[in-house]
Amino acid sequence: MASVTVRYKGEAILELNSLGSKTLKTAGKYCEADIELDYINYCPRAEQEAQYDMGEFLERWRPHAYTQSGASTKLTALHTDLTCGYVDSDTWYVTEGENCYSDIYSVEANKCYLIGLGASVGNRFRVMFSTTDLSQATGNVFGTSIAILNNPSAYEACIFETTQNGYIAFQKTNEGVTGLESFVYEVELT
Repeated sequence: MASVTVRYKGEAILELNSLGSKTLKTAGKYCEADIELDYINYCPRAEQEAQYDMGEFLERWRPHAYTQSGASTKLTALHTDLTCGYVDSDTWYVTEGENCYSDIYSVEANKCYLIGLGASVGNRFRVMFSTTDLSQATGNVFGTSIAILNNPSAYEACIFETTQNGYIAFQKTNEGVTGLESFVYEVELT
């Protein structure tokens, strides 16, 4: 079943079943009718799984250049639902009384981390790395942008490799929703 279908005069002229691209050869041609593009998003699933299998997730979604060489370890957040700031690209902006909720994780140098959301998500997947514990910041802090996504899907995730000890700030929402799950796994990749 195609995720993307291009139709001309009601007939499918091109289908795309996975990531990639194709070319519509239209140079020098005249089209008598409109070209239609159908996109079907097969994820997130309508039904929710009772238990999420992280091993299956890693197997399916890790970058193809990596192979997992060992077990993954789930980190415990130093701070959850922190409201003293928010992530915008590579900057932690210190604020007071905001509706932004973030989790802070301590990470080690030269390690690889899988960072993601669970089944219930807010309207933000904004993640940055800093060498400063952002829960103690008294002014804006610059770091490294890891992910900037508004209105993420369930189980949205990315991988980040550290070069020094520091902290991952994970903003989950700016709509005042508490208790949203984030996760950071240390994974051994080769």
